[in-house]
Amino acid sequence: MRNNNYFKENNLYNKKSAIILFVGAIIYLIIMIIFGFTEFRLFMIVLMFFSAIDGAFPQFLWTTRKIKISLSANIDDNIEPSDFYLFMRKIVCFGSLIFGYTALAFIILAEFSNTAV
Repeated sequence: MRNNNYFKENNLYNKKSAIILFVGAIIYLIIMIIFGFTEFRLFMIVLMFFSAIDGAFPQFLWTTRKIKISLSANIDDNIEPSDFYLFMRKIVCFGSLIFGYTALAFIILAEFSNTAV
């Protein structure tokens, strides 16, 4: 039961990450409205939005994963996430955050340098 407590122990970290990612998705949406549609901006909105959902509701996503596992194998409901799953979940959330805001900075710099010329 150690891993199920993980979701409760890191709840504050998850909520902070989710808020930061959700704000990033909103900023991308505003930039897309102001400067126009591109597939990359839409991709970043989707990436940051779903990463925010993953950060805000980790237990929900683990439950959907358990349903998928139970459909493909005959396993109890007491299955717990592995340490690798928990580690990779954090890496993906943090990586989405870093990648999203780095790309956002480059997009803003590129758009404002084009309009200044």
